[in-house]
Amino acid sequence: EKSIGDVSFNRSRPNELCSVGDDGLLLFWDTREKTLVEKVKAQEGEVISVDWSPHDEKKILTCGNDVIHLWDRRKMDAPSRVYTGHVGNVNVVQWNPMVLGIFGSCAADRQLIVWNSESSTSLFRHRGHVNGEVVDFEWCSDPVDPWLISSVSYDSSEAG
Repeated sequence: EKSIGDVSFNRSRPNELCSVGDDGLLLFWDTREKTLVEKVKAQEGEVISVDWSPHDEKKILTCGNDVIHLWDRRKMDAPSRVYTGHVGNVNVVQWNPMVLGIFGSCAADRQLIVWNSESSTSLFRHRGHVNGEVVDFEWCSDPVDPWLISSVSYDSSEAG
């Protein structure tokens, strides 16, 4: 049986939800009608994480394997951008809630990378988790320090 690995709501339209899972699909749901609206083959293999942009309801990130995809909701036949830079499964992708066009990713390669979504370039690579893969991170939502990130790895270390 297939399982769902992550979900994300459209922050502009809270009745729209997307989900990803081990079947490689990106699914769009209408929560009012409780119906599947659209099904997209996001990649071969498991899609681990999904995040709908808080700044632009047309932009959605997905990840799995060693790649990150940026999707444009208006044209779902292929990703609008592909980001490579991790070696190993990408565990989480997440938009910066305070800074337009910036997102982060963490992976089995023990890195947390901050990306500019418009240029496909990495802005920063944190390699402080030396003994275990980075399994999760969170952006600070305080406008005073919008670049602050906290991350955690399997070696029980925390960096921020």
